[in-house]
Amino acid sequence: MESQFEDIRPYGIKELPDVLHRALREPQCEAVIKKFLPNVNIAEIEQQGLSVRTISDFQRLFILPVLRQLLQIKNAKLSHEGLEHVRFPALFISNHRDIIIDPAFLNFCLLDSNYNTTEIAVGNNLLVAEWVSILMRINKSFIVKRGLSSGEQLKAIKQLSAYIRYALLDKQESIWIAQREGRAKDASDLTQESVIKMLSLSGTGGLPDNLKELNIYPVSISYEYDPCDFLKVRELMQRRNNPQFRKTPEDDVLSMQTGVLGYTGRIHYAFTPALNPNLDVIAAATPDRKEQ
Repeated sequence: MESQFEDIRPYGIKELPDVLHRALREPQCEAVIKKFLPNVNIAEIEQQGLSVRTISDFQRLFILPVLRQLLQIKNAKLSHEGLEHVRFPALFISNHRDIIIDPAFLNFCLLDSNYNTTEIAVGNNLLVAEWVSILMRINKSFIVKRGLSSGEQLKAIKQLSAYIRYALLDKQESIWIAQREGRAKDASDLTQESVIKMLSLSGTGGLPDNLKELNIYPVSISYEYDPCDFLKVRELMQRRNNPQFRKTPEDDVLSMQTGVLGYTGRIHYAFTPALNPNLDVIAAATPDRKEQ
């Protein structure tokens, strides 16, 4: 099964020494690490990376300290509620404000509560350099392909749907994915229908049964302040004035930097019970897929 997902899956523990070596040799990568851990020795990171036995161990050894330092840099207060509802592995679907912070601090909440972290859905438009791609895929990210032709897009959607089901049911890994493509720049958090259709695509039953197998838990993420607010307003204005407007890779880098380092104030995650009982009600109410 893994070979079907070679180009989108996260890196495994056996690949860690080689890909970590490649990433740490990039001056830009070293500069970013030292911003959060100024006293760290890059050679020691690589050596310690060789000693871990699982990706979860790697995250606890390296990612957790970075996230703790990031909370201090941002002067942010992090809180969460509702994890007692969750039965793992789970598919967490949340509103979307920031591609780095949303899943990073969700996983911090899980690690801090002694749960395993999720795999993270991330668009290929954000893989702006090889070292960024490596660090994301080491950190349990899988790739959502964007900017494809209609024929290629359908193939990519089927692959993505199959991978999510494989990760949950076969690998027993939890997943985080946003409930719409891209951040909700106007704060409208209605779930995109295409996300639901994509998740159901790889199942063999009807829509409610296909979704029940994935063990979906909605998550609400709340930031007191959005550090990217001015960037989102600017983009909305540019799209209004020019329907052909497209963001550049430099725009994506600026958004990531601003979201990571900008002030958010309080950050809160609310985990809800699973959707399965609701899906049973929907299945009983109507057999029509579109209505469901």
